[in-house]
Amino acid sequence: MNEARSLVPKVKGLNCPGCGNALELRSMGRAISVTCPACMRVLDARDPNLKILEEFFGGQRVIPEIPLGKRGKLSGVEYEVIGFQERQVIVDLVAYCWYEYLLFNPYKGYKYLVNSMGHWNEVTPIHAIPRDTNAHGKRAVEYEGQKFTHFQSSDAQTSYVFGEFPWEVHKGETVRSDDFIAPPRMLSREKYSGEITWSLAEYRDYREITQSFGVPLHAPSSGTPFANQPNPFIGKPTRAWMWFLATFAAMILLAMFLSLASSSKVVFDRTFTVDAQSEEEKAFVTETFEIPSAGMLHVDLHSDVRDNEAFVGVTLINEKTGRGWEFARTLSHYSGTDEGESWTEGSKSATVNLAGIPAGTYYFRIASNLDGAEGAIRRSVVYSIKARRGSGISWGLFFLVLLLLAIPPIWYSMQKSNFETRRWLESDYAPEQSSSNDDE
Repeated sequence: MNEARSLVPKVKGLNCPGCGNALELRSMGRAISVTCPACMRVLDARDPNLKILEEFFGGQRVIPEIPLGKRGKLSGVEYEVIGFQERQVIVDLVAYCWYEYLLFNPYKGYKYLVNSMGHWNEVTPIHAIPRDTNAHGKRAVEYEGQKFTHFQSSDAQTSYVFGEFPWEVHKGETVRSDDFIAPPRMLSREKYSGEITWSLAEYRDYREITQSFGVPLHAPSSGTPFANQPNPFIGKPTRAWMWFLATFAAMILLAMFLSLASSSKVVFDRTFTVDAQSEEEKAFVTETFEIPSAGMLHVDLHSDVRDNEAFVGVTLINEKTGRGWEFARTLSHYSGTDEGESWTEGSKSATVNLAGIPAGTYYFRIASNLDGAEGAIRRSVVYSIKARRGSGISWGLFFLVLLLLAIPPIWYSMQKSNFETRRWLESDYAPEQSSSNDDE
């Protein structure tokens, strides 16, 4: 119990030798450097007299979103903010900044919170050295059985510091950084003066940080995803496709059941002749027949036409209401040889599908005549008309519903892929953009 009490952090009071401002050291004697909040001089925290390590020569001050001394819980452990630094990389003369908060707990040690354009990461230093490997043609490292793919390398420069740190921090300090990602985690390797350090980052929602530290934070700017930002569409395509396949299987079973329950039934089957001697269209009506249930009616026409063609016009008429469904087909067949090669054209058969035919008593009105090419041999043509009540399944509607059901999984798959594409546009593996200022 006494030992535990002795570990309770105590704020040590000191004064800046440059301006006399009161300083507070929160890291229980572990600090190596501390920055005076008044004059921004960097001081040696190990020196009882706080020797000045670096003077501040002006420049814009950066206000941390989470103030120094603020406490909050991360992964169930309470930490206190004791240091803050702004770091940047310069690409094509443009500086891209992010902000690092140094956190301290007397029992757990140091941890970092990193904010880049509203994207937050909880960062923990690690002592193990990840194993080098590769992933899909890219450099990679393996840590705790997980593979992290190289995302980008950069030279990170410290542009502003504030608070206390367990190393001698300097403005302008530059380290070589390599980031490897396995969202929502990221491994970072930093090289400075021959020393290599590794850290493991875990992506955190800004609302989680707001709740933990009790400070209002801005949401990430929309646009390019962050390096290790979780893809919000992960898992959604799989679930959508599983739902689609389950629904598709259910539809197939239903279609099979309906086909068996309402199998095709022939309701009309007659044979007729087109007289070769008659040049006028011959029209007549058939006897009545019953269609026992509403649905699709398939009408099959077949003829023995040869080197000629016959026109057949058909109207299905409801005896009670007089409503009619009209269609016409030309049945033809020609054959011959051309330079020793046999050829044929035309079709002796045709099928017409009439949808939505109500149950009732019907008859056909039929008009037919021979309509061959000039000089064709006129022969009488025998043709048949067979009407079959359909199985009750509208396959056009079936496939339309199937197409509509496929929209969500296709959309989720495209969104998931698009998110990853936009993520990697900011990496070292982004496609090179062609220059608009080519030499002429």
